[in-house]
Amino acid sequence: MVVNRSSIDRLRVVLAAVTVLALLAVGCGSDGEGSSASASDAGPVPASADDDAPAEDAEDVDNGSDEADEEASDAPEASDDGGETTAADTNEPVRVMVILDESDAMGLTYTTKRAAMEATASDIATSDGLGGSGRPVELEYCVTQFDPNLAQQCAREAVDDESIVAVVGMITNYPDLVNPILEEAGMASVGTEPYGLADGTSPISFPVSAGYLSSVAGMGTILADVAGATQISVVHADVPSAQASVGTIRRALEPRGLELVNTIAIPIGKADVSAETAAALENSDGLALLTDPATASNVIVAMNQQGNVVPIGASSGQFSAESLEALGEQGDGMLLANWFATDDQDVPGVKEFLRIMETYDTLDHSDDAAKSGYTAMLLLDQAAQGLETIDRAGLLANLQVMDSFDTGGLAPVIDFTQPGPLVVDGTDLPRFVNPMVTYGRVQDATLVTIDGTFIDPFEAP
Repeated sequence: MVVNRSSIDRLRVVLAAVTVLALLAVGCGSDGEGSSASASDAGPVPASADDDAPAEDAEDVDNGSDEADEEASDAPEASDDGGETTAADTNEPVRVMVILDESDAMGLTYTTKRAAMEATASDIATSDGLGGSGRPVELEYCVTQFDPNLAQQCAREAVDDESIVAVVGMITNYPDLVNPILEEAGMASVGTEPYGLADGTSPISFPVSAGYLSSVAGMGTILADVAGATQISVVHADVPSAQASVGTIRRALEPRGLELVNTIAIPIGKADVSAETAAALENSDGLALLTDPATASNVIVAMNQQGNVVPIGASSGQFSAESLEALGEQGDGMLLANWFATDDQDVPGVKEFLRIMETYDTLDHSDDAAKSGYTAMLLLDQAAQGLETIDRAGLLANLQVMDSFDTGGLAPVIDFTQPGPLVVDGTDLPRFVNPMVTYGRVQDATLVTIDGTFIDPFEAP
């Protein structure tokens, strides 16, 4: 499928739309633990405009990295011999790095994703070990602070440490700078959460979903496919990244023979949005909300006050469980596009994910970000199966021939040997092998499935 864009650079902005809104919302005063300050409420944060330029040498910069909490796994600490771990080292954990665009200054941490990855590591440690090896997994976090130099340094630290066998669950706006370093070392990026073009082109990139490129498109198509809306409008934050993402929704609606009616910008933090809401609702029978949760709530309140109530579409990545609870009855009926199957679906993958979260963490941390972390660990576990020596070369080789990665219904069965269908401005994105989303509805402040079907938002239904 072809996704038209005026330039390749614009996709970076499109992929970056949603988190910048959540970050600005955080700046308006959220302070609850696991609340909207959590990156689980968010999508990517936009990289700098010149992020294609080579980053400056960052060897002497503190990258803010930290090792995984010891409580994440009952595994013994890694040996400090510096050598590459082998199957003979049965008491040593398999070490992997998790590179994350988190920021102390912004108060942004991927709380639910970390929780799910650590819970899965604990489950692996108490079962038969990674890939059946009997060995636990140790997660080494490296935080970029949204600095391209630190992102590169994280990658260098990963490849320079021979005991680290892969990068897992990476989130960075700088894959153009990180992935070449991993490529040169033959190190796989396992279950990366796509935040840039290089995640869709690099041969070492193995994303389980197409991320926000799909779910932003899905917030418009769910209105057409589920609510039957034909006059769809978009309310978006008044920032360039959100404005660019309107084009993603517009182009997803084109195969359905639909055009956007109104596109209305709202400044972040504006309390009285009645005028903007009225303008968006004019001649509309559906609204897509490309905003932070606070603005979404204000729009929904204004819509109800004006007595012109239409279906609302959004991405589940914008709303954590806490955010939906805060919306209360106002959020009921909202239609959300999701990367993964919702918690109420009766499929093995959902049940196993929830078992792990309930056993080692809390079900309150269940969301798309958590499922992204869980499936990344699941992919690592499958890639390690059958390896006498769990090392970089073996993991990469197994991933390259993996043609049926099965999450038990959390996502479609994925074939990493075949190129994905997305094309942007004539550039193939073969590593985005799964562009699908699922459709859900908010009911009693809880996200529930609509029919459990995986939908390609870029194709006509």
